[in-house]
Amino acid sequence: DESAFSNFLRDKSIQLVKAPNEVAQAKYCGEVIKNATLEDTAIVLADEKLIVPLLNSIPADTKYNITLGYPIRSSATYTLFESILDLYSHASSHGFYYKSVLRICENSLFSPENQKGAKELQSYIIKEKIITISQDTCVKISNLDYIFKKDITTDNYLNALKETIIEVCNQNHLDEIDKSIFYTIYTELAALQTIIEKQHIHFERIAFINNLLKKTLQNKTIAIAGEPLEGLQIMGILEARMLDFKNLILTSVTDNNLPKTSTGGSFIPYNLRVAFGMPTIKEQSAMYS
Repeated sequence: DESAFSNFLRDKSIQLVKAPNEVAQAKYCGEVIKNATLEDTAIVLADEKLIVPLLNSIPADTKYNITLGYPIRSSATYTLFESILDLYSHASSHGFYYKSVLRICENSLFSPENQKGAKELQSYIIKEKIITISQDTCVKISNLDYIFKKDITTDNYLNALKETIIEVCNQNHLDEIDKSIFYTIYTELAALQTIIEKQHIHFERIAFINNLLKKTLQNKTIAIAGEPLEGLQIMGILEARMLDFKNLILTSVTDNNLPKTSTGGSFIPYNLRVAFGMPTIKEQSAMYS
């Protein structure tokens, strides 16, 4: 049937919507799909970081399937983990730096019981105008002893982080996505620990380990299971290739997203990739074109 290959010749109804920011786009998508036939509709994210506000904007009773990775960097889970890394980066023999402690206290991932202790610690620091707060005081006020630990060194640091992740999962009411993100972080910690032990590597500073972890984790994503044949389809630009929908909602149609540009997330320098015939940013750009 020749008509199957002539979509570009058919008239289409195209509507351009100006949005002031990313979140406004996500909210508008939520309004559009209320009147759409979900089985014939797809939302294509030119900027995949929009997945988080988009999921919060979709009506609660909407069935959807996601065929792109959920970026852990955009979650409260990763924010809490990064806050813990910064806590120990700026720690001294006298205690923790107040800004690092406040950042942890402000995280929304804690259960109501733990949230109460965190708010009390936050109020105490602000009221007393404390710059450096001892570990004992943090634990006494907040009762978050699994986060504010003492006697942390470069040798026991990764073990302490792994134990902290387990305790955060046990002590708070996390959903499946948050648990999956913590599992991803935990496996990366375990892999790094195995390499360090096998190669007998010793780090002088915790800050160096933190930089290594952030570089490794910042581009990680987790897969979200769904039903590919039912409901609204949510995907990235590459996942939309060779697929056809009656209703297509394309977000983030701006110069810095289409065509997609990236510096790449590899430790291997560009010149070495070229020398050894490995894929470079040019191949990635060709795919998006």
